[in-house]
Amino acid sequence: MTIEQFVQKQIKYQTIRRIAVIVAVLSPLGFFAGIWWLSILIVVLIIACIGVYMNLQERYTQLALSFKKDHLKQAIESRYPNVRFDMNKGFLPIDVYGSKLIERGDIFKSEDMLQGKIGTTRFRTADVKIQFERLGRNGRQIITRFSGKYYEIELPFIINKPVYIVNNGAEKFGIKLGLPRVDFEYIDFNNEVDVYASDTEAAFKLLKPKAMESILKLRQKYGSVAFAFFNKTMVVAMEGRNSFEFYIHRKIDKHFLETIEQEIQTLIDLSTSVK
Repeated sequence: MTIEQFVQKQIKYQTIRRIAVIVAVLSPLGFFAGIWWLSILIVVLIIACIGVYMNLQERYTQLALSFKKDHLKQAIESRYPNVRFDMNKGFLPIDVYGSKLIERGDIFKSEDMLQGKIGTTRFRTADVKIQFERLGRNGRQIITRFSGKYYEIELPFIINKPVYIVNNGAEKFGIKLGLPRVDFEYIDFNNEVDVYASDTEAAFKLLKPKAMESILKLRQKYGSVAFAFFNKTMVVAMEGRNSFEFYIHRKIDKHFLETIEQEIQTLIDLSTSVK
């Protein structure tokens, strides 16, 4: 399937869904006519519109999966021979929770794995969603703890003691891990993020002024970004980022493939941030 064929079907589904919504919204006006058979017809029509709406959503989901499996995978791997994309593969819970960067949840989902090498740097990245189940007055509730991109990037050096960089004001994070907060002379950096490490020297050695400047620029560019450094690995949790997700009303055209370059650029930005 080409991107043009995908767009044609997407527009078709969007148009039919809009018509179904309009018909379903306007149909109840017929109740004011007071004709019993017309009222029954309206109810049947509304049910039919709901069915059409849900059916098209399912068909679009299958269309998007087919596009990702064939066209998107080929587009990525042809442009970057050392990179592999698998929409059905993701991180295991032990991979994510093992870093201790994100709190363990009740529901864990991960997909759209991108892995390989950029230059000499090995990496893995995938979408991750972590949720909690809570029982409230209105019954079972699902609360999202994290939804975004999770990265594992190989470092050119070894971190003997873990160092964490999280959003400013995350005192509970340090308390849970039993780690003290490390403050730096760079005031803007202290005001933006909190750094936690059992070995302050490891944090100072890792976070030179240039590295701190790079991290601030990354957060300015990408929003909420948290880091964990341990052994030869840099872990990054980027909230709200989902590069390869297809929504029925998301505009898909030839420029959409620029998200591939954007994702690779993100990896380059991250991998060079502490060198």
